[in-house]
Amino acid sequence: MSTHQEPEHVPTPEELAAGDEPVHVPKGQSRTRFLIILGLMIFTLVIYVVPSEFTQFFRASDPGETSYVTWQHPTDGAQTMGGRQFMAEKRKLQNLMYAVGSRGLNDFLDDEQVGRMLVLDRLALDAGIQITDSELRQTIRDGGFIVLSRPSAKVEAGFPEFFLQIPPFGDAATFARVLESVGTTAVDFQETLRTLLRIERYESFITLAAQPRPADIEAAWKKQHQQYGFELVSFDVAAAAKEVEGRTADEATLRAWYDALDANTKRSRFNADWVAERTSAELLIWNVADATEPTKLLEKFPLIAGVDAEALAKDYYNQFANVRFRRAEENAAGATAAERLYKPYEEVAEQARRESRIHRALVDYSADAQMRLRTGLTSDQLALEAAEFGLAYVRDDEPRTQTDWSTYPGVGDAMLAERILRASRSDRFIPLYVGPTSIVFGRTLVRVEAAPPAYEAIADKVLVEWRKDQSFELANGKAQGLFQACTAGATTPEALVIDSATFAAKAQAAGATVIDAGWIDESDLTGDSTDDASERDRFLRELAFTGRTLLRLADSTVGTPLVSMDRERIFVARKVGVRDPETVAIEPREFQQIAGQASLERVRDVRDQLIGLKGLEARYGLTFPGRPKETPAPVEPAPKS
Repeated sequence: MSTHQEPEHVPTPEELAAGDEPVHVPKGQSRTRFLIILGLMIFTLVIYVVPSEFTQFFRASDPGETSYVTWQHPTDGAQTMGGRQFMAEKRKLQNLMYAVGSRGLNDFLDDEQVGRMLVLDRLALDAGIQITDSELRQTIRDGGFIVLSRPSAKVEAGFPEFFLQIPPFGDAATFARVLESVGTTAVDFQETLRTLLRIERYESFITLAAQPRPADIEAAWKKQHQQYGFELVSFDVAAAAKEVEGRTADEATLRAWYDALDANTKRSRFNADWVAERTSAELLIWNVADATEPTKLLEKFPLIAGVDAEALAKDYYNQFANVRFRRAEENAAGATAAERLYKPYEEVAEQARRESRIHRALVDYSADAQMRLRTGLTSDQLALEAAEFGLAYVRDDEPRTQTDWSTYPGVGDAMLAERILRASRSDRFIPLYVGPTSIVFGRTLVRVEAAPPAYEAIADKVLVEWRKDQSFELANGKAQGLFQACTAGATTPEALVIDSATFAAKAQAAGATVIDAGWIDESDLTGDSTDDASERDRFLRELAFTGRTLLRLADSTVGTPLVSMDRERIFVARKVGVRDPETVAIEPREFQQIAGQASLERVRDVRDQLIGLKGLEARYGLTFPGRPKETPAPVEPAPKS
């Protein structure tokens, strides 16, 4: 039984081509026409047939596509940005800050600030503000500052602006390397920077017309010229000294008082007797007047091959002419300071050539000796080397002051003395020094710190200072007694209030008289001293420097005693009140400064109203609906009674 078989079908080229196509065009129809008709059918189905809930389902399934920030454009209506795009914009801004090294401006990346920048940039673009490519390139190449407002100048009163410094990147290679290190692209960096520059320009334009009102200038002037009324009592330390001039104390008391003084007080009171810092030293010296050639020194430390001896001599001359080749008398005919003060090189060329070779050898020798002194070179060995090299060796084991070393026979001058004392505070090595008569190096041996004088050396002066202290304590005790009498029993600020008559009566009980200081203009508190100063003048000076807390006292209250900086007075003051000046008298020299300050405050007020966070919320409805809500802290239930 035979089985019938269908003949094998061989596909045509058209069938093979159609096998991989997702859409099969019916035979005999135009492919282009068929696809256009199919596309229109799908578009119609999506628009009219598929429910809107179906498409919204796919959008809502991705939280990054939800509306994170929204605002209302004046003409284009609602503007929204999804969370993913908002975070991408914030990341670009963060990368720019990393690239310019401004990592400290954390609040610059707050949602509120980033949202404000999105709105302000759109408004800037609508206003026609652009940053040209040449401006952008110049900022990247040369650097600059960008100043932008904060969400609220009122809240951020201490820092009402963001100051973002753009460092100069210089060339393209440096720019690319920095961007690569922070993981951002040139396009993102440039467009973000362009945005910041555009916003800065927009902000400057909208606040350009924010001129201060006359009332603002007057208010600012009055603020600087507030007047404070005071009544005061002055306790004079010199007057108290008459009461203690006969007081004395035994040695144990005076010694204990002296020992208890802190270092600063001791220094101020006994500075003339202070024991200065001292050090002993050993020095190696080449006297420039010595005609003997230090042959072995030059053999041990010869010039390096290839060194130009003439150039070396001229370098030496240029470096040390001020100490080695100074004229005995100034040449008035010289055209320059060098010509007037120093001998010309041609005149001292031979001397400069000789000294420069020896100086170069001493430079090498001092470096070699410094290294070996650290590893055990002894003073005896150093002395032997000095003799071998034709140098003088001077060792003085007596610690001497800087003044002593500056007049030390044969080698001393002020600059060398300063180097000796400075070396004793570090590694003890005295670097090579070229002086008027010698070239010197060495090391310090024993250093004695500066110290206060021993009591025995200044016993009489200690008694004098102790009496001054007793005088101050007596005057201060009276001042403290008056203050306590005025505030005794007070438990509330209201209880501290004391009228003028009561203050005068309590001052009289303390053996003092009240001085009416009148109304004091704050602008007069300059701290300037005057000749033949009155007690009021002295009080104003202390008020300017250390007593401004008295200005903040409540009216009709007494402040803690104010000790003058020279400790010659102690003031007890009662604040009468504070008022505006009776007459406004703005001088021309004040107007510009006050107008500038008022203008700055006006600009910040206008900026707050127009483009601050509250202003943008009110005018453009800037909100963050997609931001996660903060979860309130759980409230503990009240315990059951």
